[in-house]
Amino acid sequence: MKITRIQLLKRLSVAALILTVIGGAISIWVQVKPAPSIPDLAGTWACSFLVEKSAHKEYLGDVSVFDLYVTQIQNQLSGNGELVSYRNRFPEKRFKMKFDKGFVRGEYVEFKYDLLGTRPTEGFVRAQIMETNPLHMVGTFEGSAADTKGKVDIVVR
Repeated sequence: MKITRIQLLKRLSVAALILTVIGGAISIWVQVKPAPSIPDLAGTWACSFLVEKSAHKEYLGDVSVFDLYVTQIQNQLSGNGELVSYRNRFPEKRFKMKFDKGFVRGEYVEFKYDLLGTRPTEGFVRAQIMETNPLHMVGTFEGSAADTKGKVDIVVR
């Protein structure tokens, strides 16, 4: 069966109309879709840092646990706390940690921290919020003390 020019133009017009309607619907959805919800992460965080790389080999495998008291306003986080366990023991020195400019960015939490100990140092944490449990985050850290890097596990209590 041969398609005439008029039939072809009708079919093209219908296809163009369908594409226009679909494009308009997508454009409207982008403007009115609900914003992704930001989980409530305020509270006490148990943060466990496992050193996997360090300029000082004696730090490899060390685990430091901090209790941080975190406040949240929308996607902004701030917190402070202290070292509560080092190498599975009560720490001899009470190192303080604080951060002022933390953020929830999509499915990640990111913050730069200051560690106030024998020498002030700083670092950065990026942890993914677990989809199955938003009060659990897993990620990485980098610290300026002995150029440490490793894994961080955070649980909001």
